[in-house]
Amino acid sequence: MTMDINAQKAEFSHAWLYAVATAAKLRYARPSLDDDSVDVELTARGLVGNMRSPKLCVQLKCTGCNRGAPPLSFPLPIKNYDDMEKTDRQIPIILVVLEVPKSLSWWLRQKQDYLAVRRCAYWASVRGWGAKTNATTVSVPIDHKRQVTPASLQAIMLAIGMGNPP
Repeated sequence: MTMDINAQKAEFSHAWLYAVATAAKLRYARPSLDDDSVDVELTARGLVGNMRSPKLCVQLKCTGCNRGAPPLSFPLPIKNYDDMEKTDRQIPIILVVLEVPKSLSWWLRQKQDYLAVRRCAYWASVRGWGAKTNATTVSVPIDHKRQVTPASLQAIMLAIGMGNPP
């Protein structure tokens, strides 16, 4: 059996984010088209802050790296950057970068009493950064303090519900 490594990374990152979003009690939707740099739509149910059912869009990326040498920035394609940096979007978009081990065999470990998914994801917002003249990519700093967890997703939703999108 074969599958392109980039397709594997894309599908693995969706599975990873789906699990974390579910733990955060968020609805997870995968749009049929990614023409607006939106891979995932997350929605909270009910009143959150001052808003009913706030939404967050996600541009999802996956990168293989060696532990101990985390990337300091992610080369975001200019098309994605241009879509994500707009401040007049009704629903904000964040970048979520999942770091996985370089070796595919280390992505997932299963034992009789647990399933371990290796590494974690970080989020960044380029909202309001302004237009760039770069031709291909924009380097987005990855802050390892902005880990994607159920609690961080809930905090982002609360911020959106209070009128303070990331």
